[in-house]
Amino acid sequence: MAVKERRQHFMNLALDRMEAVARCDPKVQERYQKYCQGFAVMVGQNGLAQTVAFIEDKSIGDDEQGKAYLLVLEDIAQILGGDTAGLSSWIAKMDAAEYMLATERVLDAWVYFKRFSKSVLATKDNSGFTSVREEENDNRA
Repeated sequence: MAVKERRQHFMNLALDRMEAVARCDPKVQERYQKYCQGFAVMVGQNGLAQTVAFIEDKSIGDDEQGKAYLLVLEDIAQILGGDTAGLSSWIAKMDAAEYMLATERVLDAWVYFKRFSKSVLATKDNSGFTSVREEENDNRA
């Protein structure tokens, strides 16, 4: 996949995910946005496997926190083309080259998740923004 195509793929994936998250409870959206903003730092400090294991642990539960962490886990799984079940184990079993590639792929994609979580989700910080697709739909009507 060419760099431009890869970036477009990640951008579209992130936008689709944000639009799905936008249909969630506002409290879940706020937590999700917060987790999106801090995810890359966690990966840089702790590594992908340890960060994903932490998120898997936190995603258990039916409260806002658990739901938001589950959404992040689903994002990571979609980026890597895996499943949320046993994602951290799968990552931990990768050889060094696969692990570095997976980390690079997730961090490359996460730029768009971080940006769109700010611009698409209507949270306290940015309730005035609308998504690109909402504007397109408004213009068509």
